[in-house]
Amino acid sequence: MPTSLLSHGATPRSEHAERQVEAELVALAYRLTPFTLVMAIVLAGLIWGVLHKVVDINALTTWLVAMVLINVGRFGLIMAWRHVAPGVNETLIWKWLFMLGVFVAGCGWGALGVALMPPPGHPYEMVVPLCLVAVAAVGLFSLTGMWKAYVLMALPTLLPTAFFYLMSPEPEREVLGGFILLFLLIA
Repeated sequence: MPTSLLSHGATPRSEHAERQVEAELVALAYRLTPFTLVMAIVLAGLIWGVLHKVVDINALTTWLVAMVLINVGRFGLIMAWRHVAPGVNETLIWKWLFMLGVFVAGCGWGALGVALMPPPGHPYEMVVPLCLVAVAAVGLFSLTGMWKAYVLMALPTLLPTAFFYLMSPEPEREVLGGFILLFLLIA
């Protein structure tokens, strides 16, 4: 593009430069994720500890095992990425693999918000939505350079719980569902 057609202060973009920026954003996501994976496993274990006497223990244990496997799998992907050390031209496949892992993790968190919810009025009822919003908030920061990955994590994490609450006959649950949706729209 001739520079005479650029608006004031704009610089010409090159495809190579854009690919380099994308490669660095993907690399940043891979570098920031390991600690988040450990914390996700810790949080899942804490949730199991809080809810194991409140909800179906077999379902909760299955969920915990699934979350551990998902996060260990994502860590394996990070280790493979480090081993391969992909260049700019290999970024796309690693980006999509990362986003697939994020989506699967979001689905795991979302399952908690529907299948393992404490009964209405139980003192631990707010543990689940609070944890899910916290997971989405952490994702907002750790996935800041890859907004599509954040969306792939946040939607399956929060939408099922928001709709679960919105469909509830209890007005206070409807309000909470609305607030979860509002958070999702704002974030």
